[in-house]
Amino acid sequence: MLVVLYCKKLNNMKSIEMKSVLKGIMSLLVYIVFMLLVFSNV
Repeated sequence: MLVVLYCKKLNNMKSIEMKSVLKGIMSLLVYIVFMLLVFSNV
C-alpha cells in the first residue's frame, strides 16, 4: 500500500515538474519572439 501511494506521489511530482518545465519553455519562447519583434522594429 505504501509503495503504491509513493509511486502515485512520484507520478504527481513528475507531472507537476513537466508542467512547470513546459511553462518555462513557453515563457522563454514568448520572450524570444518579443525580443525579435522589438529588434526588428528598431
